[in-house]
Amino acid sequence: MKNLVNFLSLEDVETTEIFIHLKCSKTEAEMLQFLAKQYMQGEDDFVVLSLLQELYSVDDFEHLEHLNELKNLLELGWIHQQSFTPLKISEVTPLELLNTAVGLTPSFLRLLQEGSLESDLPEVSPYADHLEYLQDQFFRIELYQKMSVIRQNVHEHSLGIDRLQAKMKLLETRIDERVAQTSENLVLDKFFKAKKMSNSEQVIFIALLREEYSATDDSLARDECTYRPNIF
Repeated sequence: MKNLVNFLSLEDVETTEIFIHLKCSKTEAEMLQFLAKQYMQGEDDFVVLSLLQELYSVDDFEHLEHLNELKNLLELGWIHQQSFTPLKISEVTPLELLNTAVGLTPSFLRLLQEGSLESDLPEVSPYADHLEYLQDQFFRIELYQKMSVIRQNVHEHSLGIDRLQAKMKLLETRIDERVAQTSENLVLDKFFKAKKMSNSEQVIFIALLREEYSATDDSLARDECTYRPNIF
């Protein structure tokens, strides 16, 4: 918990150990620091207006000037709305956030606890069979889908997008290294190379294949329920 204590105790937030990972301004980091202190006191969420009034002067409505910075924290994925009817962040105006409640996201809490958001992929080793290769390829599709969801809700350069792109790059490098170490021919990889498919074409093909696998699994599950004998 040293990262948590460090973040809560240092007056200059720019000197905290996790500041470099936040990719935000000093003012935005101070908002996160305030919310983290409230979280430690049992406050899971905080009304935006109250947060701004606590941190900034209300004279001449100075506190309202920081709404854009708070919206940026939402887009970066460090805080989220506590609402039964969440707004699409990319479309909401900063003023619409004023009377909503926000809280720290699991990603930020993990950063406080571990000091990093990077997750290590398993050690590189040859593929035991074609199914192992498919699992890694299907994982690629899951990452692309997650990036698509983020793009629909926040801006293109969200920190969430950056993290997923970094993870994607690691995964694709790992796939290439495992293929190089595998002595037996992998049918799908051989097919890609024979057809000289580009990366985009491979992704489309794998996505369609994954959908086909999912449809087959659902069909088998339904058939099993239909034909399973009643043992009672």
